[in-house]
Amino acid sequence: MDFIDELPILKEKDTIWVVVDRLTKYEHFVALDHSYSALTVAQAYFDNIFKLHGLPNSIIFDRDKELFTKLGTELHHSTWYNTTFHSAIKETPYEALYGQAPPYHLSYLAGSSGVACVDRSFQQREATRKMLQFHLKRALQRVFNHKLAPHYFGPFKVEAKIGEVAYHLQLPPESLVHPTFYVS
Repeated sequence: MDFIDELPILKEKDTIWVVVDRLTKYEHFVALDHSYSALTVAQAYFDNIFKLHGLPNSIIFDRDKELFTKLGTELHHSTWYNTTFHSAIKETPYEALYGQAPPYHLSYLAGSSGVACVDRSFQQREATRKMLQFHLKRALQRVFNHKLAPHYFGPFKVEAKIGEVAYHLQLPPESLVHPTFYVS
């Protein structure tokens, strides 16, 4: 988590508190005014983050250690997650450690949550994600197939031989191809 300070004031807020879930890389952006305190940050946490994720086991943050000590969490700078390709090791740190690329999304198992409305919400999210993934794959296949499909024209009459390896063909105007071809 981090704070982006001294932004232009909008609706009496000039700071964005950025909270990132390390597992899913999902970001939360919470608007605050610059005179925030440990109490206002804690209240913003409970209003915006706690209801979705609960209390974290650890936090990567270095500004208000007192607040998070009172919450019973530990700060771990060594657990920062970096998915950037490293030219020295020719892979990402995650791939070096685990031998595979990091998962982009963990599927939700129905009934994993003890709360019925949370379970329904996650099941709907999972169904939406699967539908989007299906349609995206289908759209990519369609674009790919049309883009790289062989174009067949002809046969066409050779109007003239130009030199040893070039020919001028009689093409229909809708072909939008230059009528002179180099053949070698």
